[in-house]
Amino acid sequence: MTSLLRKPELLILIFSFLFFIVIHVTFAASDSFTVSTLIGDDTTPPTTPANLSATPVATTQIDLSWSASTDNFSLSGYQVFRDSVQIATTTVTSYSDTGLTESTLYTYYVTAYDSVGNVSSSSSPVSTTTLATPIVPEPEPEVEDSGGGDSGGSPALRIVSLEVIPGTTFAVINWHTAGYTRSVLRWGKTTSYELGSVAENSFSLTHTTLISGLEPGTIYQFSIGGENGVGAQRVLVNSSFTTLREPDNTPPSNVTNLEAKKIADDIQLTWDNPREQDFSYVRILRSDRFYPSDLVDGALIYEGSGEAFLDKGSAVPSTTQYFTLFSYDERGNVSSGAVVALRIDGQGNVVEVDIGDIPLSPDAVDISIEDLIFEQEGMRLDSIDGKIHIDGTKQLTLSLLVEKVPRRLKSIVVTVYEGELSEKSFSFLLRIDEDGTRYTASVAPFTIDGTFPIRVSIFDYGVEKIAETEGTLVASIAALPSSITNRDYLPYFLILLAFLLVTALGLIVRGRWGSSVVGA
Repeated sequence: MTSLLRKPELLILIFSFLFFIVIHVTFAASDSFTVSTLIGDDTTPPTTPANLSATPVATTQIDLSWSASTDNFSLSGYQVFRDSVQIATTTVTSYSDTGLTESTLYTYYVTAYDSVGNVSSSSSPVSTTTLATPIVPEPEPEVEDSGGGDSGGSPALRIVSLEVIPGTTFAVINWHTAGYTRSVLRWGKTTSYELGSVAENSFSLTHTTLISGLEPGTIYQFSIGGENGVGAQRVLVNSSFTTLREPDNTPPSNVTNLEAKKIADDIQLTWDNPREQDFSYVRILRSDRFYPSDLVDGALIYEGSGEAFLDKGSAVPSTTQYFTLFSYDERGNVSSGAVVALRIDGQGNVVEVDIGDIPLSPDAVDISIEDLIFEQEGMRLDSIDGKIHIDGTKQLTLSLLVEKVPRRLKSIVVTVYEGELSEKSFSFLLRIDEDGTRYTASVAPFTIDGTFPIRVSIFDYGVEKIAETEGTLVASIAALPSSITNRDYLPYFLILLAFLLVTALGLIVRGRWGSSVVGA
């Protein structure tokens, strides 16, 4: 570093090279660019603005408009003069002159200028007089009009069209008035309009306002008041709008406490529906081959919002009946599917179905619990020695990336045992997401402390087990240790980065000081 500081010409060469790289990368991001070259002096002024008009719209406002000018190189804008005094510059062909005195004559003209300062000749001057306040103004009754249309009264002080464009956290309100109007828009969650207001500074026929900072899926009330050019005021409209709800592509949780029992020749299914507010209904599919893995894989036997169903005549001897319950929310999102099975032997007795008892295929592939992604509220949870600490009060999401599993799979079955020594368990499927990048499922909050062994089994279309792994979920309803998430390492990383930056600056300063001492 010291040797570099002693050779400024070398530093200049290095920085010049880096500058070239930056410029090259910058222009490489575009397919083309335009270079304009002016040879010699530009002394040609723009053409003179034409068709200047002045319209009094209020006691304090006159609106101007004119035809566009042209220039041989680059037109920059226009200068607006009132009574031979420049009052504004603008890049458009209109201007509203406000703050004037009523019943007063004003004269205007406009010039155009280009990018090098050439100025055109003045437009033909025009004169007009601001409106006068009536000596005896006509009464303007306040009318509440929820439609924004013609509600009687002065035709110059009413809304002829109204449009509300809601977003998730904003709304755009556009309205058109019959005459030149200066409006005030107020809004709130109630008709007190407590959240805010916007007042226009000039009179216009067209009006637009953007309201931001709103909440998704919420009803808002708004009111528009108006004042015309001679000071008459009234309420133009009282109405409301609803902001859009946030996009919801999150599937609901699976049902819980799913059980199947044999009752005579029937099978009784019971379960608890998800407790999410937008839960809608469940759909049950049955198959005698394996757990139905999608919405058309098997026979549809029930659809509704109940929590029990009697599948009549399904307890057939020497068969195994597989059931999958898909839960739906109001947006049509579907859960991965909770599963249960009931095996009936030749004598009509119930035989336990345990996926763990199915042997692995000879050509099984290796997966580990670390291949699974566990998340709560968007935060990824680490697996430490096969244990995943979770918050028992929050929904849990499990995912497995597509590249981690064999292509020939049909079903991924996850079984969670309710305790290390318990034989009671619940099972569910991992289902491919909309992007086709991962198999995923959502599990309702456990609501209790405890240790829950978990097994993930992958089956192919021949119902052979081609992969399996095990781990442990450690649920707690208290605060989790701060060491279980990747995000908690961020403060340490920032401290290390700050230390490295300070060290680098120290070396640079020391190198400069050392070089100055040597030079001295």
